[in-house]
Amino acid sequence: MTLRPPQAAFLLALLTAALLPFAAGAQTVPETAKQRYRDCMQLARSDPLNGQKEADAWIKEGGGGPAEHCRAVVDATLGRYESAAGRFEKLADSMKDSEQRARVLGQAGQAWMLAGNLDKAYEDQSRAVTLLPNDPDLLVDRSLILASQQRYWDAIDDLNKVLDLRPDSPEALIFRASAYRLLKVPELAKEDITRALTLVPDHPEALLERGLLSADTGDKEGALKDLQKVIELAPDSPAADVARNHLAALSASKG
Repeated sequence: MTLRPPQAAFLLALLTAALLPFAAGAQTVPETAKQRYRDCMQLARSDPLNGQKEADAWIKEGGGGPAEHCRAVVDATLGRYESAAGRFEKLADSMKDSEQRARVLGQAGQAWMLAGNLDKAYEDQSRAVTLLPNDPDLLVDRSLILASQQRYWDAIDDLNKVLDLRPDSPEALIFRASAYRLLKVPELAKEDITRALTLVPDHPEALLERGLLSADTGDKEGALKDLQKVIELAPDSPAADVARNHLAALSASKG
């Protein structure tokens, strides 16, 4: 389960969407600072070049952690993943609250993964999991890193924990199915995909994974049906791009 485009999109969405806990509830942070943080994060996602100007100005004014976090998200949105990872790490190391530190270390791990540095990604995600060992989101992220390192059984161990905590998580089921498929355990892969599609019948990633499993097990008709359905449901998605590539390969192998 190397990092497919849909999984990369999943990580980037998490990376650029997350707000730090102090934005919503910290009693010691003035409401004006919370609002400025929310506004900065919105700019970081929707207009990152102006978001960079705002974050840099706020840092110079002494904005501290919120300003630094916004600036790191700007880099992530612009695809400067190594820079973003370094900023997240530096911010995490300055934090006293273990939950906030874990969240930001998790974001550093996501950024390193998107940068292609799996060793650093695993290091940061493992530090985060050590701080919050029962956090499903951190465990999912680490499982993706492990799978990209072809450590599929270790990835499954993390996903097993996720599913103990969130039995109805379609994403965890899909990722575990992918690992089982690559380990050539099609029965378990099929079981997880069936569960995922029971929860969300038209989930594009689940249909994609079932299509890939069908192709691997020689069911070309089933593979074609699912891959075409992915394109029909989400034509502009990364999952559809993967489906198109596999459809082309299946068509070339006909006859």
